[in-house]
Amino acid sequence: MPYTNFPDGVNATGGLKGKRKINLAAATQALAADQSGEKFVGAVDAVFTLPAASAATAGVTYEFEVGALSVGTGLSISPAVADHIRGNGLTSTDNKDLICTGATDRVGDSVRIYCDGVDGWVIDAAPIGTWAKEA
Repeated sequence: MPYTNFPDGVNATGGLKGKRKINLAAATQALAADQSGEKFVGAVDAVFTLPAASAATAGVTYEFEVGALSVGTGLSISPAVADHIRGNGLTSTDNKDLICTGATDRVGDSVRIYCDGVDGWVIDAAPIGTWAKEA
């Protein structure tokens, strides 16, 4: 029976197609398109830099999870200068980070995003926890 594979390791028949890669990240990490589908568990106040939106990154997905409570700013997801992160009621402004703020973060807070290939990144589903745009 044919089925469709999804980036999170589940297929349309409801079964797992294999193990999902979990990346226990350092405090700062620049991501690449070939890491699509990975879940990044951030260290204290981790900063993840996204690749620029382009035809080559269209459909790339990442999931981010707070792995340690903040001692300052919280977990940040940083788009390229000409890109934005939109969705979940957030304004679409280029070069503004998506942040799980240090004042309210909890271990396990998470968000999943995908690249639209043109303007930047889109929040794929309702995030867990409090996420806001950089001021």
